[in-house]
Amino acid sequence: MIALFCLGGVVYSLVEYVHHRHLGHWLRRGRLFRSHMAHHADPSEGGVGLWAKYRQRAPVVGLGLFVVGGPAFPVFGWVGGLAYLGGLFAGYLWSEAFHHAIHHRAPRNRWEAWMWRYHYVHHWKDPTSNYGFTSPLWDAVFRTYRSVSEVRVPDTQLPAGADRWHGIRRKGAEDSKPA
Repeated sequence: MIALFCLGGVVYSLVEYVHHRHLGHWLRRGRLFRSHMAHHADPSEGGVGLWAKYRQRAPVVGLGLFVVGGPAFPVFGWVGGLAYLGGLFAGYLWSEAFHHAIHHRAPRNRWEAWMWRYHYVHHWKDPTSNYGFTSPLWDAVFRTYRSVSEVRVPDTQLPAGADRWHGIRRKGAEDSKPA
């Protein structure tokens, strides 16, 4: 059962990648696209709290879990299906919380600093790369991973203290000058 729970988490990371890359960027229409473009314009989303995000997204997440998790029940049985569904749901909760943290607080360790920079590449350097929030796995598989040594983030979008980590810098006046 632990393996099915973990499989659900890995499958959710694929859902996260596909959702972000295709519905958030490629499709270019619909509510999810507009919502995602608003997120790019204001990554901290006006300070909306994590629990408010969970509540707002509950109907879509519920439908998504049914579509992605439902077929597991005839394949794995009730207990295995619940374990897999639990992994999917835990993957969603982790993804939402981690993505929220990226835009609302400074990283707390080297791994988080790396993940912040990995995601900030998508927001402030190349929106055609680094679609994962919680893992670069699918970016590596689908060749959308981009590594950079430094990302410059606007002052208004950088969580307090985040610029003390290697590779994350505040955009200054020198960045506003024409090249």
